[in-house]
Amino acid sequence: MSRLAIPTFGLGDADAEVLAAEQAAGQELHTEPASYAYQVTLTADQDLPDQSQLFDGDSWFYWTEIYGSATSTYTIQFRLPSGRWMSSAKINNANQVGTAQFPVFLDPLVKVRPNGRIGINIKDTSSAENTVELIFGGHKIFAQQ
Repeated sequence: MSRLAIPTFGLGDADAEVLAAEQAAGQELHTEPASYAYQVTLTADQDLPDQSQLFDGDSWFYWTEIYGSATSTYTIQFRLPSGRWMSSAKINNANQVGTAQFPVFLDPLVKVRPNGRIGINIKDTSSAENTVELIFGGHKIFAQQ
């Protein structure tokens, strides 16, 4: 089995060293497509700050796209694993979240450590009940011996 070249653009020095050490220790790196679903039902004008999308502990997750569906409108803001906000304020879902047919691609991709999280601030703007499903699409990177 050949080794998978993992791009380290955007990784901190410590993160890049972890991946390099796994390869140097003879561990093969394996990638698989993956999706994580965040699902919530908001009541009229409900604001939910500091929500989380949690990720598995068995792999890195490379977040490459976001898409979803909702029964009405909402605003959303994501906190990156670094602790920094992805945007300066909550953004209308139509401007931030794509559809399954037309996902919004992230450039550069976001690297999430094992057991990492993406923070979510979400607020209903429809004045009615709103069922929201967000899909964090990307790749899982596993170290295999």
